[in-house]
Amino acid sequence: MTYPLQKKDTSILYVEDEELLRKNLISFLHRRFGVVYSAANGMEGLELFTKHLPDIVITDILMPVMDGLEMVKRIKQLQPDIPIIITTAFSDTQYLMQAISLKVDGYVTKPIDYNDLLDAINRIIHFLTSKTLEISYTESLKRIQRMLSGAIDALAYAIESRDPYTAGHQKRVARLAGAICVQMGCTEEEVRKIEIVGVIHDIGKISIPAEMLMKPYDLQDAEMSLLHNHCKVGFDILKNIEFPFPVAEIVYQHHERLDGSGYPRGLMKNDIIFEARIISVADVVESMYSHRPYRPSCGIDKAIEEILTHRETLYDAEVVDACAALFKRGYTLDAKI
Repeated sequence: MTYPLQKKDTSILYVEDEELLRKNLISFLHRRFGVVYSAANGMEGLELFTKHLPDIVITDILMPVMDGLEMVKRIKQLQPDIPIIITTAFSDTQYLMQAISLKVDGYVTKPIDYNDLLDAINRIIHFLTSKTLEISYTESLKRIQRMLSGAIDALAYAIESRDPYTAGHQKRVARLAGAICVQMGCTEEEVRKIEIVGVIHDIGKISIPAEMLMKPYDLQDAEMSLLHNHCKVGFDILKNIEFPFPVAEIVYQHHERLDGSGYPRGLMKNDIIFEARIISVADVVESMYSHRPYRPSCGIDKAIEEILTHRETLYDAEVVDACAALFKRGYTLDAKI
């Protein structure tokens, strides 16, 4: 959604070390907003912020003298509620995660699309100028989801771009997990939560060498141990981000099994979060159905046979029944995502 531009009453601080990009974007912003201050690094940006107290800060992450993350930390100490938009590349994943943990209000990927940047700015202006002072829980949740959704998609892309054989895996798992929730009668909010986790459940694989993920044969013991550690890595990446539900713990548990045979902690039965049980079933079905470098697709019949055979031993019975019912009704993993 694009909101009407506020041209006169909005001051913006733009921090970017690339001179040509900075000059072009300053000119673009000047034509649309009241005052635009510019800086070439975080130290200059911090000085301008304390001097002028702009309404919105837009900053790059990787810069000399003082990087964008350090500048954001210091600005947040001075004015915790200041809206901040970061500009970053898909390859800056670790920095993007740190920026999200600092509660930035938006991000735009490089090369910068001016329309995307305007939308990000105008969403903030719309929120700041809202006549409603009391924001309901639902509205707050939607705002959090809006801020996180783009970053989540970027993280998913960063992982999948390293492993073409599993491209789309996370999104298919998210879509199937959401469909299972619907089949089980979950609320719209619960479905949205499980889809968010599904899209990033394998975030920890970003720590695994791409060549290992694409091996055309079974992994050795040491390699398998490294692969199993992706759940813990995912937890460590996500644990300091203030999601409105336990995303990090669900990611940590999505390979646990009811009988304790899963990993990495060997949790059993009720120790496993219900959302993690849903993700685990969706993950198994999608993984068996899809082609892998070391084996062809097992087919959907084999995938459903797997979860039905181990119903109540490895996988939650209610989740298995809902998943099986979906495919019996004609659900397909081949649908466009």
